[in-house]
Amino acid sequence: MANSYTAVRTVFFNKFEKSPCDLYLKLSDDKYVKILNKNDDINSNFIEKYVLKKIFEFFLTSKDFSECQDQLFDFHSNVREILVNGKKVQLPQHDGMNEIMEGLGVSERQTKQINNMSNQIVQELNTGDTNFSNLIGKFTSDSGRFLYDHSYLTAMISCLIASENEWGTTPNKEKLCLASILHELGDEDQLKLKTQDHLSRQNLLNGYPEFQRKTNQKLADKLKSIGSIPLDVISIIEGSHNYSFSQLSPMTCCFVVGHQFVVELYAEKFTPDKVPEILERMKTIFTEGNPAKQLDLLVKAV
Repeated sequence: MANSYTAVRTVFFNKFEKSPCDLYLKLSDDKYVKILNKNDDINSNFIEKYVLKKIFEFFLTSKDFSECQDQLFDFHSNVREILVNGKKVQLPQHDGMNEIMEGLGVSERQTKQINNMSNQIVQELNTGDTNFSNLIGKFTSDSGRFLYDHSYLTAMISCLIASENEWGTTPNKEKLCLASILHELGDEDQLKLKTQDHLSRQNLLNGYPEFQRKTNQKLADKLKSIGSIPLDVISIIEGSHNYSFSQLSPMTCCFVVGHQFVVELYAEKFTPDKVPEILERMKTIFTEGNPAKQLDLLVKAV
């Protein structure tokens, strides 16, 4: 039986010194050529050679992809340096994610803005009066964790949508960034999840588990006792997994739509060609009112 192949953007391979699997280029719909063997050296120069030729994807056999996907989508693996847009940078940072978001239409100005906001929020949660320091350490640095990346991307897409609204000011973007990070801190067990485990809990079409709504409500109740957390942020936390759409504010709907888009991006392995399909699927979920309006703005933005 012939192999089937999965496309993965070149940026995901910047973290490796040795290729985790065989790599292929696609020559046609039914022809692929191997360019690197598993465990061969892979470095910035190798990747840059293809990027300069405007080749932004390598192909893996589906079997290899299944075995390597946790490594590929761990943006913060311990590495010495990666190449992003021709520049060598140190990890852990958000550069790989920023490159992907810029490819989807987010401006470099906005990725820098959200990066700065998110970093500041993490520092404040770690040292301020919110008493999240024990969770923040695991959230940002545990090996194999997924939620920090997921939350950062949710902030990025939510703020992209917000920019299309009249209320999309910098203070409101800060609230969306704070909500994006806080919404996963209500259940410490979540910090142990890997990508596929987490995505299986995010399938909106199959109904979201009741425990997640209860977890978010418990977190919201805790946040209400902290005077520095804006009420808008608490409302987002309460509504982020409660899909009674008619009851949600425009800002909460912005967050919900952004969050679902990120879940779909992970499910589609960050393949740009899949974005139109993702948006069409989301139109069957967010069909009216504020959610539909925010989805329309997302479509406009990407």
